[in-house]
Amino acid sequence: MGEIGHETFNELMFAVRQHLARVFHRFLAGELGLKRIRIAINGADVEPFDPFAELNIATQKFPLEVVRFRDSEVKVQAFVLPHHSKVSAKEYERLAGPEGYLRNQGFYIYRNRRLIIWGSWFRLARQEELTKLARVRIDIPNNTDHHWGIDVRKARAHPPLIVKNRLRQVIEQIRSGAKRPYTQRGRVIVESDASPVWIRKMHNDRIEYVINDEHPLLAELINDLQVGDRQRLKQMIRMFGQTFPAAAFFSDYSNTPKQIESEHPDMDVMLTLAKMLVQANPDLDRTGLASVLASMEPFSRYPDQIGVITKRATAN
Repeated sequence: MGEIGHETFNELMFAVRQHLARVFHRFLAGELGLKRIRIAINGADVEPFDPFAELNIATQKFPLEVVRFRDSEVKVQAFVLPHHSKVSAKEYERLAGPEGYLRNQGFYIYRNRRLIIWGSWFRLARQEELTKLARVRIDIPNNTDHHWGIDVRKARAHPPLIVKNRLRQVIEQIRSGAKRPYTQRGRVIVESDASPVWIRKMHNDRIEYVINDEHPLLAELINDLQVGDRQRLKQMIRMFGQTFPAAAFFSDYSNTPKQIESEHPDMDVMLTLAKMLVQANPDLDRTGLASVLASMEPFSRYPDQIGVITKRATAN
């Protein structure tokens, strides 16, 4: 086997390992009433891949529901995976699965605890960015294949009407839970009086993000300039806003959010900005400065650092 043959074979074996890890993860991990099994490829055990991250404390778990259909029971349980801020970058990437979060959201159908179909909302909802962390486990017995329209290859399914109606209600419940990890982090800033650096504007059906020229630091700089320079700076600010790389940002944030969000502020920049405020307002004491900083970005994003910044900015 040539070098290319080895690479192709290794890629194939890797794909097979991922497939077995997902499809038979409940057998590999073992659970109540199910004997644990072992699968090995080339002597290496296949580790189970739980698409719901059920053991992660940051995973949101909804109550288990039982939908009775004819003489059988369909068990439904929804999960919302952890926000990327709650797990490591490696774990976040692993939970995405080979196809990514967008493709892997939706219902996961298990027949006798073997995963047969996943990553579909059965046309009851759209695959959206804000619900990409939502996954729903559905257990069906093996005597209802014809009612679910499951073919021989087990490649597709159509829930019976009574089950579909219940799933619609489940979707409404989990949609809010799936969106929460993406909205709650920004809600504090939105609901507070903090002056944002960027603002969201709507013009009819059009949305744009522009730099806030009324931000206290920027407004003070503009007012210090001559009329001509003031207009030039405003045009530059407008240019920055209009050239915001929205498509690239959306792609990066969807796929690698850990690489975009900064957990620690640039203290040199923060300190320089704070000193600018002190120079422009010499009567501002440490308490007053702390209050001002807490009311504007970027300082409001790092409340634990405001005390250190004010102390250093007002030190003689």
